[in-house]
Amino acid sequence: MGLTWDRVDLKVGIIRLDPGERKNEEVRTVYLNDEMMREMVTLHTKRRQGCPYVFHGNGQLIKRFTRPCKTACKKAGLEEKLFHDFIRTSARNDIRAGIPERVVMKTKGWKTRSVLDRYNILNDQDLKEAALKQQAFMDSKGVTEKMVTKTVTISDQAVSFNAQVNA
Repeated sequence: MGLTWDRVDLKVGIIRLDPGERKNEEVRTVYLNDEMMREMVTLHTKRRQGCPYVFHGNGQLIKRFTRPCKTACKKAGLEEKLFHDFIRTSARNDIRAGIPERVVMKTKGWKTRSVLDRYNILNDQDLKEAALKQQAFMDSKGVTEKMVTKTVTISDQAVSFNAQVNA
């Protein structure tokens, strides 16, 4: 929320975040897509008012995001959402767009897989899509080439292995 215009490069389309500006203390470069670039240009030309902050209220630093988020949701016709709901949606959209999970983590500034798992919540649609993909894979192999995994345990040596066989 304390992002200042000296961290925004509208010519290149990036935002640079230095250590200490984020929770994880890492340098981060945020690349702006076309929509974000348009929004940043609009903010710069219409709302700057000589203020160093990108996001401000009448030239003053916004310290809490609760009220602006609530107002934006109301204007957009959404039920009240938490700011983290939008982070979750963004992460899920990135993954569904085919962006690798490590890249999603890096763009969001997350160091651990557990944070990604917390935000990338699965739903029934995800499970339905998984079943359809599995069926499409099996159909592409043909009925006679379906793979079966068999587990065999040799008890006297306590050895276990998996083998794939054609059914």
